[in-house]
Amino acid sequence: MFLTLQLTHVNNGRYSVSEDGTLSISSAHLYDSGRYVCTATNDVGSVSAGVSILVTGPLILCITL
Repeated sequence: MFLTLQLTHVNNGRYSVSEDGTLSISSAHLYDSGRYVCTATNDVGSVSAGVSILVTGPLILCITL
């Protein structure tokens, strides 16, 4: 079986895909919102799964001591 990885939405090197197929987006911005689709293909066919991501604003972390 062969695995071909193709990112069709790449921007400034902030996107990365690990060996297990996990997509990571560092410093996500509002314009990163959208539909992301993963497609696996081999000799017997292909299958796709998608997810819609909505970035609503910056992450705010409050720590109270």
